[in-house]
Amino acid sequence: MTLLKANGSPTPSGVAVAAARPSDSRGADVVEFELNGERVAARSDHPHLLEALRTELGIISPKDGCSPSGQCGCCAVLINGRARVACQVDMEKAAG
Repeated sequence: MTLLKANGSPTPSGVAVAAARPSDSRGADVVEFELNGERVAARSDHPHLLEALRTELGIISPKDGCSPSGQCGCCAVLINGRARVACQVDMEKAAG
């Protein structure tokens, strides 16, 4: 299970997500966060966190079983210690 934590606060597993509004080299807004202990950034134009994890960040453990209905749980991730289905989490909400 992929682990995320909003607002950059530490977790026992050392995983955190923190909000930011920088832009990439093309000027597109990005969301910066800590993913499984590493600082990462993903474009904010993804329809949901699941797509950013899989397509941009290469995290393929969360699966796309029913996106975007959020009923199957294949894309479950931990955010702030709570299981959430990533296909229902907007990029802005993932960042805090």
